Amino acid sequence: MKKLILLFFALLVSCNSAGKLKINDTWFRPVIKGMNTALYFTIENNSDKQDTLYAVSSPISGMVHIHETFVKDDMKGMRQVKYIVINPRSKVEFKPGGYHVMVMNVKEDFNLNSSAEFILYFKQTGKIKITTTANNYERN
Repeated sequence: MKKLILLFFALLVSCNSAGKLKINDTWFRPVIKGMNTALYFTIENNSDKQDTLYAVSSPISGMVHIHETFVKDDMKGMRQVKYIVINPRSKVEFKPGGYHVMVMNVKEDFNLNSSAEFILYFKQTGKIKITTTANNYERN
């Protein structure tokens, strides 16, 4: 019976795509209370199934949106997007000048090296909780 239960849990874990979706290179810009910041990271999908990021939340703000930077008629702008599809065996980068997460009207100051928690919501994987650090660097 004990072996059967262990086998069941092993199969359950192997069917869960959460272990195949990884969040790397997380950081956000330092920010003072009442202002906006941006969260950046890379989503790596090592599974054979597509997944979709459809929301992000954080206790540091009541308003968190997924955004993209775009260029139209030589003008750069930002706009909210409803979701980001992460194809199988691919990566999606959230970086300055591209996809990013806008964190608006933060509830307190976050200086260099301060940490904050965020929850990323995926259609297949569910919630992934990350803790990341405020930094001033740009990734290449």
